[in-house]
Amino acid sequence: MKSPAILTLAAATLLCGAAFAEDHERNVTIEQIPAPAAEAIKKLTGGEPLAGLSEESEKGKTVYEAKFKKEGHVREVSVDANGKLVSDEQTIDASAAPEAVRQAIEKEAPGAKLEKMEKVTEDGTETFEALVAKGGKRAELVFSAEGKLIKREEKSKEEKE
Repeated sequence: MKSPAILTLAAATLLCGAAFAEDHERNVTIEQIPAPAAEAIKKLTGGEPLAGLSEESEKGKTVYEAKFKKEGHVREVSVDANGKLVSDEQTIDASAAPEAVRQAIEKEAPGAKLEKMEKVTEDGTETFEALVAKGGKRAELVFSAEGKLIKREEKSKEEKE
């Protein structure tokens, strides 16, 4: 008869393995992804060379994320297998963010250095992500287009964005 501890350990190992198997990310080439996704990415890049392309699965959904530079700004787009745009992230100059967002950044992080600003569109909703640093601390602030703080996440110095 097997001990309950061994059975519990075996069950936990199987559950953890299943959880990790569901979420993954791997580098791929444009030829390895479904044709509708490849066509959508080619259209979105406008002929710019890809800096990276990956297949990502999270919570049972697979998307294809392409990273490239367009008009001097880094852009990351994710499309599903049918070529539908899932998310669009692009670095922007702070001046390109709405005035309400710029004021909210100053209110939430007075005197902080703005390291990076991104405009993010997911499921038709537009947000703005600001990576700020002050006094050796870094944080990512997410705002609505109206300047409402949605999320604040502290970051370590080593964490790359």
